[in-house]
Amino acid sequence: MKYILTAFAVLFLLVIGTWIIAIPETTILTLIGNALSDSRVQVECDGFRKSLFFGFNAEKISVKKSERLLIAVDSFSGQIDFFSLIKLKPMFNFSGNIGSGRLQGSAELLRKSREVSVSITEVDIAAIPFFELAGLRGGGRISGNMVLQNNRGEIRFDLKEMKIPSGTFGNIAVPLHFFESAQGAMEISGSKAKVNSFTMEGPGVYARIRGDITDSRLALTLEMMPEKTFADRNPLLLLLEKYKVSPGMYLIPLTNRLDF
Repeated sequence: MKYILTAFAVLFLLVIGTWIIAIPETTILTLIGNALSDSRVQVECDGFRKSLFFGFNAEKISVKKSERLLIAVDSFSGQIDFFSLIKLKPMFNFSGNIGSGRLQGSAELLRKSREVSVSITEVDIAAIPFFELAGLRGGGRISGNMVLQNNRGEIRFDLKEMKIPSGTFGNIAVPLHFFESAQGAMEISGSKAKVNSFTMEGPGVYARIRGDITDSRLALTLEMMPEKTFADRNPLLLLLEKYKVSPGMYLIPLTNRLDF
């Protein structure tokens, strides 16, 4: 037993020494970038440095598409799981801040069919540039999770305290300020996102979104269902009159292309 423990300690020290001395930071950055991105999305890192026991820190991680910032994570830190190294299936766990909210996740480093899991908690949507690029400006606190394996997976989210003045989709302005909360789930497959469920609620009004997004192009329909008392006191609905298909039902096409 003594010799086994000694051998294990030597192996551990050799691995730690290799991490600190022999593996350059550029190699680690490349592996992390490959694990978190694909050919359509790029990951950039500022202030990266290694720490003991397979750890690393960065001042900021930025995720971009076509040179446009989608999301930035501050105080990013992570650690490669030692036992995953022994199994030759290295995985790292990471966390960071998005505004006043929190991000956590894990990702495989080497496998082609690598799995990435990310969750966010109580993040103000104003701190995520993606929403402004999608035509949604305002506030609200979003929590959710995303699981992807080989660019296939699912996103689920819950948006509270929603304060979005309007959303512009092509030449259609949708009065999103009617709504105070939203929940949704989308299925991801390569460059396509299929909306499995997406609902929004406000006092006296309910809506759901159906359809998909392919290569940043929307092919969605917003079904809005206001109660009669809500419609009577909101003259802005007159601007959507041509999308009214029956009393209490509006079908609004959302078909523009996202600006990235």
